[in-house]
Amino acid sequence: MTLNEWAARALEIATRKGFHDTEKRLEKALAGDDALLQEVAALQTARRLALVHSEVSEALEACRKGKRAGLAAFKSDGETKEAFEKHIKDSFEDELADAVIRLLELAACENIDIETHVRLKMEYNAARPYKFGKAY
Repeated sequence: MTLNEWAARALEIATRKGFHDTEKRLEKALAGDDALLQEVAALQTARRLALVHSEVSEALEACRKGKRAGLAAFKSDGETKEAFEKHIKDSFEDELADAVIRLLELAACENIDIETHVRLKMEYNAARPYKFGKAY
């Protein structure tokens, strides 16, 4: 799958699991008030960014605790929900995946062609100077 397809899938799953119900109710309640709808949309974007931040913070805590995914054990246990919870859940890798998923969902919500923007940024970064001209 492409990044854009993953983004659409992340949004579809989040919507199906109820993460966008409040937004839909707000949009209906504010129909006709374009200025207020734009303000609410900005707040929704800020909330999504905060959720990305929370996942990155959880990754930091997992890293600090040395909690890493046991992928080999997960596979040998049959890749079940129980095996995931035992060997993967709340690990550094799991929290990084959560952050990526939240970012992809945000991109889909904002109708951003994330694949193009990642490609453009990677090309730009490749052309930049050593350490991008900074000390670190």
